[in-house]
Order: sequence, then C-alpha cells, then structure tokens
Amino acid sequence: MQPTEDPNIFQLTVILNPYNEDLNQEKEWKLTEDVSHKPQFTSDQPIVDALFNLSLEEAIKNIEPDSTLRTGAKWGGVWTRDVSYSILLAFAYHEPEVAKISLRKKVKRDRIIQDTGSGGAWPVSSDRTTWVLAAWEIYKVTGDRDWLEEVYPIIKNTLDDDYLTIYDPQTGMFSGESSFLDWREQTYPKWMDNKDIYRSQNLGTNVVHYQAHRILSAMAKIKGEPHAVYDERAEKIKKGINDHLWMQDKGYYAQYLYGRSDLVKSARYEALGEALAILFEVADNEKATSIIGNSPLTTFGATCIYPQIPGIPPYHNNGIWPFVQSYWNWAAAKTGNEEVLIHGLASVYRAAGLFLTNYENMVAETDKATDKVTPKKEMSTWWKEGVLYQIYPQSFKDTDGDGFGDFRGVIEKLDYIQSLGVKMVWMNPFFDSPLVDNGYDVADYRAILPRYGTMDDFQEMLDGLHERDIKFILDVVVNHSSNEHEWFKQSRSSRDNPYRDYYHWWPAEKGQPPFRHSLFDPEGAWEYDSLTNAYYLHYFADAQPDLNWENPKVRQEVYDIMKFWVDKGVDGFRLDAFQFASKDTTFPEWPKGHERDFSKWYGMRPQLHDYLREMNEEVLSKYDVFAVAEGAGSSFKDAHDLVDEDRKELQMAYHFESVGLSRTTAGYELADFKETFSRWDSAFAQKGWIAVFLSNHDNSRLVNRFANTNPEFKTVSTQMIHTFLMSMRGTPYTYYGDEIGMTNIDMPTIEEYVDVSALGEYKAAVSQGLDLEEFMKELNYRSRENARTPMQWNATKNGGFSNGTPWKRVNENYSEINVSNQEKDPNSILNHFRKMTKLRNENSVLVYGKYTLLQKEHPSVYAYTRGSGDDKMLILLNFSDAPSSIHLDEVKTIQKIEINNYNECAIQGNTVNLLPYQAVIFRLGT
Repeated sequence: MQPTEDPNIFQLTVILNPYNEDLNQEKEWKLTEDVSHKPQFTSDQPIVDALFNLSLEEAIKNIEPDSTLRTGAKWGGVWTRDVSYSILLAFAYHEPEVAKISLRKKVKRDRIIQDTGSGGAWPVSSDRTTWVLAAWEIYKVTGDRDWLEEVYPIIKNTLDDDYLTIYDPQTGMFSGESSFLDWREQTYPKWMDNKDIYRSQNLGTNVVHYQAHRILSAMAKIKGEPHAVYDERAEKIKKGINDHLWMQDKGYYAQYLYGRSDLVKSARYEALGEALAILFEVADNEKATSIIGNSPLTTFGATCIYPQIPGIPPYHNNGIWPFVQSYWNWAAAKTGNEEVLIHGLASVYRAAGLFLTNYENMVAETDKATDKVTPKKEMSTWWKEGVLYQIYPQSFKDTDGDGFGDFRGVIEKLDYIQSLGVKMVWMNPFFDSPLVDNGYDVADYRAILPRYGTMDDFQEMLDGLHERDIKFILDVVVNHSSNEHEWFKQSRSSRDNPYRDYYHWWPAEKGQPPFRHSLFDPEGAWEYDSLTNAYYLHYFADAQPDLNWENPKVRQEVYDIMKFWVDKGVDGFRLDAFQFASKDTTFPEWPKGHERDFSKWYGMRPQLHDYLREMNEEVLSKYDVFAVAEGAGSSFKDAHDLVDEDRKELQMAYHFESVGLSRTTAGYELADFKETFSRWDSAFAQKGWIAVFLSNHDNSRLVNRFANTNPEFKTVSTQMIHTFLMSMRGTPYTYYGDEIGMTNIDMPTIEEYVDVSALGEYKAAVSQGLDLEEFMKELNYRSRENARTPMQWNATKNGGFSNGTPWKRVNENYSEINVSNQEKDPNSILNHFRKMTKLRNENSVLVYGKYTLLQKEHPSVYAYTRGSGDDKMLILLNFSDAPSSIHLDEVKTIQKIEINNYNECAIQGNTVNLLPYQAVIFRLGT
C-alpha cells in the first residue's frame, strides 16, 4: 500500500502466487553410487525402492574422509545426538565400523561429550546418553565383545557423573533439555534462560536416561559385574516419568517439567519423547496405545511439538523432522496402529520424493523446507552465522589487582559477553611468553602465562562460554616463536642439535645473508648469533625467530599443539601471520626495494597450500572446528586458494584491504569504501567465505578511523558503522570496547609507547631523517596501542578495570564512555549493537542473502539490499554529518523498519530522507 497525491487515497497492489524460479524448476535424481554391497530393499512400490536407494546414496556421500558420519548438509563433524539417533535407526546395521569411529569421536576423558544445546554443553543439555543407545545397537548387530569392553567404562563413567550431578531424587528424573530441541525460543517460553532450562526435566531426555541405565545393567550382566544399582535407577526414572509427566486428560506425556519455584507440566506433546517412551517401554501397553491414538497429527506428519508457539518462525516449532517421524512410525508399528503408521510413512516418502533429498525439516502447515535461505554452493556453518567478538585479555578485566586482565575477569563478565549476542570469542595469545610482542612471542604453546591464571581457570572460562552457546577461537602464533622457547634454545646451542632445523639459519662463513625485510626491526630480518657464528631469520622482532615450516617435524609439532587445545574444547584457530610461514630456504637475492610489496615477496608461497592441506587432514577435518589465517595474499586467487571448500585448507579469508582504508589522518572516501567491500563480496559471492571487520588489536580504534568523534555525532556514527558490519555478507569480527564506542587515547610523545612495532617505526623514522613531529602525529592516530587500553566498565577508578595500577593508563573519557552508563540508555551504542546482533542472528538473509549495491555513485549514502527469494532487506547508511536523501524504487515495497538509530525516518514517495549518520534497515515485500 502506497500513498498517492490525494491524501485520502492509497494505492494497493496485490500479487498472487508470484513466480519464483527457484521454486519452479524440474528436478530429477539418478543413482550415481554403487550400492550393490549394501542391504537391498524391494517392494511393489517403485518410488519406495528408489527412495531407499536415494537414502543409501546420501548416507554413503555423508561418510567423511576420516570415516565418520557427517552431521548433515549444513554442519560438519560428528554430533553426539545426531549420530547416535542415526546409528540406532539404521547405521549400526548399514555401517557398523563407520558408526564405531563416529562414536569414538564423541568421547573425552572416558566420558561422552555433550556437544550441543541451549547452554552449549552438559549439563544444561543432558541427553548425551543417546550415545549409549547407539553403542548398544552396534553390539547387538555385530556381537563384538571387544566393542562392549571398550564402551562399558565410558558409559559407566558418564551415567555415574550424570546421577551425581543432575538427578533429582524428589521426582526421580534427570534435569536438562533434549538437545534436539535446543533452539530456546522454538520450544521454551522466552523468560526461560539457561538456568531455567537446566532445572527443567524433559520427557525425551529422561526416557533416554532410563534406557541407558537398562543397557548398562545388561552390559554389566554380560561382564559378570554388579548391575542391580542400574536397574534400580532405571525404575526410579520410569516411575518419575509416569508419575510426573503423564497427562491423563490428553492421553500422552507432557514435554517437560519447568518453573523457578515449583515445577509444573508443560502441556505440549513432543513427538520424539513420546515415541521413545513407547519404544523403550516406559509407557505400558495401555499408555502406548493411547499416545499413538490421541497425539495430534497434522496433514503432513507429526510435528516436533504441539500446539505450536505463536509468533515463532518454523524450525522445531511448526516443523516436521523426518528423523522424528521415523521414530514415530517405529512406535506406531510397535503398537499395531496401521492407520498412523501409513500416515507417517507417507509423510517421509512425500517429502523425500518431492525434494529428491532427505531434508532436515519441513514447515508443518505447507510441507515446504523450513530454511528461507539455502546456500546453493556451500554449507552453512556456525562460523559463518555467528558474530565474533575479539578480546585482548590483558586489557579486558583484572580481578587480582596486578593491573593486567585475566581469565577470571572474563569469567566474571561471561553474562555480559552473552548479552552482546555474539556467538564466538577470539582471544589474543595467553601462552607463556616473555611479552616482547604482548604474547605474540610464545615460549610454551601448552602453558598459560601466570598473569592470566591457570589451566583450570582457562577451562572454567571455556566451559562458561560453551554453556552460553559461545564458541572459542584460539590465536595460534606459529610463523615464529619466542627466542625463549625451548626449541630455539636447543636450536641455537649447536649446529648439530636435533632442533637446529626448527628455525632458519645462515652460516656466517657464507658472508652476509641476502637482505630480508623485518616488519618490526629497521635493521632487517637477519640477526647474528655469536654462539654458533650464524644468523637466524625473524620477519618480526629479533626476539621472534621464524619457524622452519619446510621441516615436517615442525609441522607435526604444530598439529600436535592444535590437537592439544581441541581436546580441551577450543572450537577454532586464528593463524597469526601465517601467510608468511613458508620460505624459500635457498634465500635468493631479491631486487632492491622489493619490501614495498611485502605480501607479494614474503607471503603465499605455493608450498604453503601443501602445509595447509596437511593441517586440514591432520586436524581440521577431524573435528568440528574452523581456521582462519591472518592475511589473504595479494589477490583474489590467493584468497580463494586458501579457503574454497574443495581446496581442503582453511575456511575463511581475512584480508586487510578494507581495514587499511583509513590508516592516516586523511581518513577515507565513501566511494573507496563501497568499492572495496563490493569488490570483495562479488569475488566471494559464489564460493568461499570472508571475514568482515574494521578493527582489531593491530589498528587504532574504530570510532576514530571510520566514525565521527565529534560528541554530537559519535553515538549515531558508531551505530551506523555497526549496522554496516552486521548487515554485510561474511562473518562480522567485532573488537572489545567498540560496542560502547571506546576511542583513541592521546599519546603525543614516544616515551608513552611500549609497543615493539611503534618503537621500531620510530627508530626507522629517526634513521631516515623524517619530520618527527609529523610522524608522531600520524603514530598517535594510527598506533595499535590505541586499541589496547583497558576496557571501560564504569565510572569508578580506572573505569572499573582494576583496583591496582593498570598496565596501560585508562582513557580519560572512561567516566563518560563506559558499559554501566550505556546499559541504562536504550539508545546507546551498546544497546544498538545488541539489536544488530539479534537481528542478524534471527535473519539468515543477513548471513547468506545476495548483496546488491544500489546507486554506487551516491556521494554520501551507502545503499544495498540483502535478499533470497521473497526474503529481502534494504540497508541505507548515511556516511555524512549532514542530512542526505536517496530515491529508490525499492522504497515502494517497504513493509517495516527493522533497525533505526534515530526515532524517526522520513519517507516521501520513493525518497528516503536521512539524518546525519542515520542507519536504517527495512524489510521489503514483493
């Protein structure tokens, strides 16, 4: 509906059944895999036979190179719940060895891993015991006694831990959710947070615990060990389910007990839990018959829950999941209800036949796939969909008064981090280090620098992040180490030491080594060491000798280090300076002045790709982790070679072109800004994935470089930049303090600087006879020390960062710019940041949707759309301190405003009039 020239008349346009090419295309499926060695199925219904073969083929294709079952089209790696339910349904029979390998991936410290859920991990989600059902099914199929001996202690340890931690003797049941239904607003009231979900007692989870205890008892009998205690526990669980969850008036079980004071029933039906209760005989025959006969079914199948939650988009809510339908069908067959069974089989057959694939889920009302945005070329993953938050640990929060941030400070602020809506945390290095380069000089990759805390502190912090559904990205510094690392101490001790080739050495008797530039040392990258009369190579500071990646022993050391941290639970890696890791060890002479194109000469040697593929094979492909390297070479080809999925190297490109737009006091031009981001988006629109960022620990503050520090405009301009970052395609990287608009700290004299990079640059400026006054002006603006000042939490001493003397002085504006002040202001930078993460988290079109630049030549407005099918958003950003307007045809299809950093938005016809630095996101109609 649009206004006309007559204020009393509106024009209404209605489009019925608009044509959508993506939804109107002929599809076919033909068998391409050899399935002759698999169990065969034949019937008098050719379509059923074909769908059976389609499923066999998809299963074969979902076996990863490491012989594990892939979780699904959207997620790599093995997930406890998904693989266990699949093994129980089919794969114990079809792929017993693959099933074993997959289950082994989900064991840590002889206990089953709980790897998904609202809280991110056990015990908020507590159905890891689905693993027990799968392990027992494999034993029943194979009769492999060695397998039973292997899994028995794992199961026993897990069940005993669960009993001590989450068993409620008052109800006889276990607390925690079913991780299958782990999207909070899809299955829980909005007021419930993780502690409420932890306290709830779920039907499906408790049925699984009941059956797991029965299985452990059966295993103990086979082994001749005591088993009565497990039988007793099982009976208590069964009694608790029937006493507390059965709803006599409805004829089926309640979904869960919940509440903050007294636990009450949630009267919703939950198909998977009901089916499992029948299959494992928690429900007696009378109850089982009642459940199948009375449970509400839709035209297209059994919904995950019923009734649906109003106002929540389809996924678990208002969704039909074929794997749940399969368990429901199994339960219907067990009770002998042929009518329900035929209806359920039709549900599975219809969906697979229409889509010619086994979709994860469908909308219950329409039987269409639930995903509004389906990436065509690549899989969707958590590291694409979440917003990343970078923490510089020594500047975040100090709890022991030594002036340095620490792990316990992060632990103290975990709820704050969660409130930001971010899904990943990248933390700068905290390994043991002499701190020549603030931790990017590592002395021990498996030890924590004591100022940050202990390994136990780290584990508590990591577990706390996971409980809040936040992944942790480790900063791995393996282009170089510290000269205090034991490897280097051994390497420099003698020329015949086994560690000599862990680094690059040039014998002095060969004369001066060919010149190599150092980014931190103005005298060059070779440092003479008299102990063995040789030079060692360092692309950074002389205390950071470069590791020799051409040595396979070095590479294996790094892979072992990565596995060490993955086993502790880290979810990904950021590889510092890694594009420079491979070197031509003949060290030929290079042209004078070559260092002006440093990335071209020093980065991305072809051999680097061999090492990354090796890393992928050794580490990345074996876990649900991702890796991003600092730098993406000097061309799009370089970047694609690093991250395209078929390359099997890294997952995300992290280029510096955009962040380099405003490195000087001259600032940047909007035209260059648009061109750079549009060019990179276009290059990765069909293949690969990129990071989107404008700040980090190596650049001065976002506000100073890309927003406007004028008090009149600082808030709205910073909000505008955040709107941009989180509405672009790619993974947004945000940096601590930017969410409240922290600014540069004024440091006009070199004596205030401690950064090795700044000191090296100053030394070079002196030796080159530069204008030091002008140099210091630029350094003061762009120095990365600006981005490392302590976090400003409140208006108390030191901004609430520390009770001691901070390692670096807090910005004088902390009494004005701090978290506490902005928490109270609904229009603050902080609360706008939260609105943007929420919008992105809830709208996959902002992750995967097509980016289309509008009016490229507009001098002050950056306008673009993000869209997929009928789901489309228009983003308008005024990069000016004056009002601007833009005329667009898209304006006539505006349905609503999703984000606005002002309380008004003036629209006249097809023209939008924007206030200074106004940022608006509109949802468009058709």
